[in-house]
Amino acid sequence: MRNWILGSVVLALCCFTLPFSAAASSVDKPFTVGAAIGYAVENFNVDPDQDNTFAAHANIGYRWTDALATEFQFDHMRKFDVDNPFSKDSLDINTYILLMKYYPPFGDVTRAYLGVGVGLMDVTVNFKSGEIKTPGYVSNRTRACGKLAMGLERSLTDHWILEGAAGYVGGHDGLDDIDYFTWHLGLKYRF
Repeated sequence: MRNWILGSVVLALCCFTLPFSAAASSVDKPFTVGAAIGYAVENFNVDPDQDNTFAAHANIGYRWTDALATEFQFDHMRKFDVDNPFSKDSLDINTYILLMKYYPPFGDVTRAYLGVGVGLMDVTVNFKSGEIKTPGYVSNRTRACGKLAMGLERSLTDHWILEGAAGYVGGHDGLDDIDYFTWHLGLKYRF
């Protein structure tokens, strides 16, 4: 099921980009591929003690014009702790997000951007030993999510870009309590 969902998202991204490929004629090297390491901060239970974890990030992008780009982003976060009176489990979270990015018209070497995206959040519960689950307890759930993002991209060469970004991701439809802030630093290859 997960592979079918991921394949559908990638296929939709490809179908969406084909009709607009002529719009990128003014952009030299419109495609990007990147990877990053990040850190995620969440607070599932509105507790002052926040539960944090490292995050792995990968992306594939297409620059339509100098001001607009589309990027498919994958994030993997492992072992978010969920410490509340009802559970001591931890969560593994994967997100698959299609992000639209807007670059304001300033800067040549360093460019800022704002982004908004939608996608899927896949949450898997890692059970702690000895904990009894109630009937109907679900250990895996995939639902819609949304993302707000901002970042800076600095061109290191004609092909390499250094990116620093921050974002807020929130779940929907049964995953409403799962929201987190994430920061990442990584490299992109432009071609």
